[in-house]
Amino acid sequence: NPKWRASYDIYGTSFEADADAVRAIVLESQGRYAEAEAGYRRSEAFRRASLKALPRFETPPPPEQIQQAAELALLAAARAESKQGRVAEAEADARRALLDILDQQGKYSTASPDFINGLAGILVEEGRYGDAEQLMKSAVDVQKTIGVAADSPTYVQTLAELGAVLVAQSKMQEANDTYKEIDAAIAQWPPERRELYQHSESRIVALYAAGKFDDGIAAAQELVKRLSARVGVGAFDVASAQGLLAIGYARGGRDAEAIATFKAAIPVLTTASREAADSDDPTLTAARGERVRRAIEAYIEVLAKSGGDVAAETFALADLVRGHVVDRSLADSSARFAAKDPALAELARNEQDLTKQINAELGVLDNMLSLPADQRDDQAMRGVTAEIAKLRGEAAAAKQEIDRRFPAYASLTRPGSPPVAAIQAALRPDEALVSFYFGRDASYVWAIPKQGAIAFAAIPMKADELSQKVGQLRKALEPEVERVEEIPAFDVALAYQLYASLLAPVEASWKDAKSLIVTTNGALGELPLGLLPTADVKLEPKPGEPLFAEYRNVPWLARNYAVTVAPSASALVTLRSLPPGAATRDRLIGFGDPYFSADEAAQADAELAAAAAPAPVTVASAAESDASANVTRGAPLKLRAAPQTEGVDKAELAMLPRLPDTREELTAMARALDVDPDKALFLGRAANEDNAENKDLSHYRVIAFATHGLVPGDLDGLTQPALALSAPDVANVKGDGLLTVEKILALKLDADWVVLSACNTGAASGAGAEAASGLGSAFFYAGTRALLVTNWSVHSVSARQLTTDLFRRQAAEAGLSRGEALRRSMMALLDGPGFVDGQGHNLYTYAHPLFWAPFTLIGDGGGN
Repeated sequence: NPKWRASYDIYGTSFEADADAVRAIVLESQGRYAEAEAGYRRSEAFRRASLKALPRFETPPPPEQIQQAAELALLAAARAESKQGRVAEAEADARRALLDILDQQGKYSTASPDFINGLAGILVEEGRYGDAEQLMKSAVDVQKTIGVAADSPTYVQTLAELGAVLVAQSKMQEANDTYKEIDAAIAQWPPERRELYQHSESRIVALYAAGKFDDGIAAAQELVKRLSARVGVGAFDVASAQGLLAIGYARGGRDAEAIATFKAAIPVLTTASREAADSDDPTLTAARGERVRRAIEAYIEVLAKSGGDVAAETFALADLVRGHVVDRSLADSSARFAAKDPALAELARNEQDLTKQINAELGVLDNMLSLPADQRDDQAMRGVTAEIAKLRGEAAAAKQEIDRRFPAYASLTRPGSPPVAAIQAALRPDEALVSFYFGRDASYVWAIPKQGAIAFAAIPMKADELSQKVGQLRKALEPEVERVEEIPAFDVALAYQLYASLLAPVEASWKDAKSLIVTTNGALGELPLGLLPTADVKLEPKPGEPLFAEYRNVPWLARNYAVTVAPSASALVTLRSLPPGAATRDRLIGFGDPYFSADEAAQADAELAAAAAPAPVTVASAAESDASANVTRGAPLKLRAAPQTEGVDKAELAMLPRLPDTREELTAMARALDVDPDKALFLGRAANEDNAENKDLSHYRVIAFATHGLVPGDLDGLTQPALALSAPDVANVKGDGLLTVEKILALKLDADWVVLSACNTGAASGAGAEAASGLGSAFFYAGTRALLVTNWSVHSVSARQLTTDLFRRQAAEAGLSRGEALRRSMMALLDGPGFVDGQGHNLYTYAHPLFWAPFTLIGDGGGN
């Protein structure tokens, strides 16, 4: 029909945009998010194309109206991306849509609240509740300022989303105030419309928190019914609502109904949790993960009360909701080792690296979009977007080739939670696995011996309570003092309380072992378990004894047990399945004593020149005389201090203090391993980024870094954990002097040990993150079997003695495990003479845990 054809030529892009938008809305409501995203993107493209056709419209709408419709389509596509778990991409798209609307219409417009809330919703999915709360409060302010009615659906929707974020942060009083405002606003609405806001998950959580279990259960029942009718039984949202209903039953004392309802929900939720662990997106739907965690924790609590044989079931459930960052790194590394064809291993590495590059580029794009409009470089953003598309294409092609040549690759990189039998098979005869899970409302411990039944017990301590106790104990381990005699007493009584709460309940299953492998979440990762006393003792210093001698009489757990941390049970099984490293590898390569400024380099040059000159004959050296004087005036506490950058306007690499004692430590380590220090060590200017990144590190058994470990925020612009190396201008190399997680991921190792000796090297990647998820995860991905990390700023002399003794013992005794070598070295340091000056005065012992317990072995504590 020519008439219709002429009309389509003018208005066709608008027709197509409308049709695609409607179809996408239907698809999204059905849970078909990938198809919905495609529809929204077609709608966006047609909207933008229709702008060119506006001059031919008979009654053209304002261009800003079409632009707004295009941005709404982009926002909807972002929402669909988020529901597929691609939250990093979703955030970038939602932020771009919001910024475009702000540029076009300003903040105080009728359109901006929808876009503000759209971005906030995606931040919620990432678990960034504080940021989302600020955005939502901004949307409330905009709506109030422009005069949106208090009972309007748009205003009520904003309040409902704000209430959900407040509940997620346990800000129950603010949440209840918000819900009261909603109730007042919707009082005159029809009942079916009111239910949408009265039967939301966050509202139900708030009712439970207020003790209104019957009201919460009734609302949860309605929510399950409504969602089941909309998206069908078996959908994640339905299972999440069922889990919430089961929580209500449990809290209301209706355990049988709770267990039955949990059993319907948990299979769907655990599938979602596994998919999250398998995802290549590190920020995959934290909000979904929180909903899964909430249900599984409550289910474990009900099972624990049931009195049945539930140890294996609860262990598997807890393992699902722990972090899996390190598991993924180890699984990727394991898959490469399994690819015996070097070309295939390289292909696998390339595919894995491409995925990480994609996520890094998404972070770059998000940072660009967060800049003010006048500072954004549109051309650069287009370049990053094009690079992401290119990398995705390369990753897809690599994956197709891997699937063709390496069919087992997918199962190797996504191993799943191992059954108890597989864990016991991986354990050696003298080992036991002790696993902890700390939740918001309840905590648990499991002990798995090499043979026999699993022990399972509830721990009378919530995650926040554990964090407080660990923080109290760490005050004596990270003292802000200048003299040794000012070191606070270690709270042995509190440490024993932790032992009695955490380990004693399952002692029967691990006491016959000699080595304990510990997996945990939460704050326990910040406290080496070896320093927990196994009995309640009172410290009684004796006159005439050197400082801290009384700690020798404490029955520390480390007296009889080597303690190793495994990121998870799956990580342990994976590590134990790795092939041994090549026998032809060199013993050691080390990097230490970097220079962070020209002044430090000049001072170091002068010191080294003076040390090379013949020493004059004197009664006592200056160092000895100073040490002797300390007998009367007190001994200085020399720690490898963490960088003190708080409160400064600009924190740069040059501000870091040099660590000259790390040169001595690495030199002693080399001699203990019978290695020529001049050939194995890169010190001073040589401890630089170029050497660390470009040396072939795959030919070394032990790789050591003795320097500052940095966490995000320690230096300006530092957004990921890093090791500090020599400043580029001092070392005359390119780079920024930081070996970041991103750069470590690119290394290729085949190491038995990576030693990170300084401070902060055991830090996780973020608050509440799993152990070793920062630097550790990157080194595991690169190809190490074990990590030796520090939990606090180490004492220079004692750290040097401990690490040297550790490697001397391993070199001298074939078959001595890494964990046992570390235990013996710690006990030797504890029981040894301590610090003795040049005149033979024993100033203090190293029996205080600050000195002997800072190192933690993470990974495979066996092997040699």
